Amino acid sequence: MKFEEIVTKLRDNSGRLFQFLRRVNNEADVLVVLADVLGCHREISYKTDFSEMRVDLVCGDVAVEVEVDKRPYDGFHQVLAYKALLDFEKVVILHVVRYAYGEYVEAFKKMLNVIRDENVRGVIISVEDGEVFAF
Repeated sequence: MKFEEIVTKLRDNSGRLFQFLRRVNNEADVLVVLADVLGCHREISYKTDFSEMRVDLVCGDVAVEVEVDKRPYDGFHQVLAYKALLDFEKVVILHVVRYAYGEYVEAFKKMLNVIRDENVRGVIISVEDGEVFAF
């Protein structure tokens, strides 16, 4: 699945998506609705030589790390591990927050810019604003 398809599905289903996200506060429930909206598999485990890793969502050939109401830099280590240890070429870090205020968005974008990899993309879902930001 292409990054643009993920963003389009989120935006096209925003009414249902935001209605649900306004009622939940935990990552497990968020993963259920995102997997449904995106048509992805959720919580897929992979074994490496030294441990087991769980990918929140697998959308075709894209690994998606989901963080709910976390700091703007949370989860970036996971997407890098998906690339380095699980050989996912394309990864997405997806943050679901109540409000994506300016400083939060800027910090998130700075993290993506430091990585400087066109196959590491980011999405912020600002629940109360009803916005889907894509980077």
